[in-house]
Amino acid sequence: MTKRKLGGYAFNYEITRARQACRGIRRSLKRIIDEKPGPQASAVLLTRAALSLGDIEEAIAELERIGKHE
Repeated sequence: MTKRKLGGYAFNYEITRARQACRGIRRSLKRIIDEKPGPQASAVLLTRAALSLGDIEEAIAELERIGKHE
């Protein structure tokens, strides 16, 4: 396995993963605001947003690990 580095494949993958999670959060929150769904649908959308925050946290942690080995 090649060394992971800033700007490399693994680094870019994590950046993309974090951005996709951010878009998912925005999409869920926008639906809550625009559509005013019922309580169950709102709970699902908020759960999706919360889980995406975990994805962002994991991506940031991985980016930190890559940066420390640079």
